Amino acid sequence: MIIMENLDCFKENLKELMEVKNYTVKDISLKTGINTSYIYAYFNGRNYPNLQNAIKIAEVFDCSLDF
Repeated sequence: MIIMENLDCFKENLKELMEVKNYTVKDISLKTGINTSYIYAYFNGRNYPNLQNAIKIAEVFDCSLDF
């Protein structure tokens, strides 16, 4: 169940990181190459990134995947 708990926190963590860095969904999309519709889905908790996209997002925010 730890994995599900991490996924449930993903959108909150993403929102927090975006606020700290002052990034928009468009900014993240441009920096990662991930379509904005996917970023919005992650941001709203409708979907979660696959491993490849999670790595890209973590690199943008210079944080670990388990954050």
